Amino acid sequence: MIDAFVLDKGLKKSKILRTRSPVWVDVSDPSKQDMEKLRQAFPLHQLTLEDMSKTGNRVKIEHFDEYLFLVLYGIEKESPYQMNFALGRNFLVTAHKRSISSFEVLKADKSGLERLFRKGLDLLMHHLIDTEIDDYFPVLEKIEGQIDAVEEDVYKSFDHKALGRLFRLKRQLLTLRRQASPQRDVMMMLSHKVSPFISEPATAYYRDIYDHIIRINESIDDYREVLSNTLEVHISMVSNRMNEVMKALTIVATIMMPLTLLTGIYGMNLTIPESHFEDMYHIVLLMMFLIAGVMLMYFWRKQWI
Repeated sequence: MIDAFVLDKGLKKSKILRTRSPVWVDVSDPSKQDMEKLRQAFPLHQLTLEDMSKTGNRVKIEHFDEYLFLVLYGIEKESPYQMNFALGRNFLVTAHKRSISSFEVLKADKSGLERLFRKGLDLLMHHLIDTEIDDYFPVLEKIEGQIDAVEEDVYKSFDHKALGRLFRLKRQLLTLRRQASPQRDVMMMLSHKVSPFISEPATAYYRDIYDHIIRINESIDDYREVLSNTLEVHISMVSNRMNEVMKALTIVATIMMPLTLLTGIYGMNLTIPESHFEDMYHIVLLMMFLIAGVMLMYFWRKQWI
C-alpha cells in the first residue's frame, strides 16, 4: 500500500507521484505493482527497488547521483524490522514490510507533518529515524529488568530454567547488537555531511541520533558482559557444588574402606582364631565404630568436613 504526502495541498491524489513539490511516499508491504509505480515516479535504481521489496538486508548506506539510500532497523516488542529510506532533492521514499506505528502517528498529525515538510525532507527523515531509534530504550530497560531477575534466580538456586532464560537473553542481545552496531556507522556518516542530500543544519540532528545509538550499543555491551559474568558465576557455583558432593562421597568411601576390610576378613568362610569369643561380633562392631569415629575426627581437624 502506498501513502503519499506533499506540502502543496492543492494537488490531487492521482498526481501526487508526479509532482515536483517535496513529497514523502510511504510504502507498507510493497507489491510488484507498488514497486513499478515507484520506478516510474522516481529515479530509483533497480537494485534499490529490489532491496525495498525484500527483508533481511544488512544495514547500509548507498550513494547515488539522484538520491541517498539507507537500510536501517527499528524495533517493536523486542522484534527488529527493516526500514528503507530513499532521500532525493524533492522526494523521500520509505518502504517496510510491516506497518510502523510511529509512521502512522506522523501521517495522522497533519500540522506536524506540514511543519517537517517546511524544514526539509532531510529533517523529515531524521524525525522518522529518531523516533524508531528511541524505541530501543524501552526494550533495553525491559531486558535489564529480565537480567536482574535472572541474576537473582541464578544466585539463589541452580534452576535450569533460569539458565535457559539467560541464554535466551544473550541471543536476544546478540540480535540487537547485529542491528544496532552497523547503524552507528551510518549515523556517523550522516552527521558528517557525506551526502549532498543532507543539509548542514540537519547534521546536528543526525549527531543526536548517533549519540543515542552509541548509548544503545554501550548498554547492549554492558548487558552482555553482565550475562557473561552471571554465567561464569553459575558455572563456578555448579563446580563448587560438585566439588562438595565429590568431597562428601570421597570421605564416605574412605571411611568405608577399613570397615569393608574388617567385614571382609571376619566374613571369610574360614576358621578364625577369634571366632571362639562369644562377644566377637560386638567387638568387631565396636572396632568399626571406633575406626569411623577416629577418621571423622581426623577429617574434622584437617577441616575437610
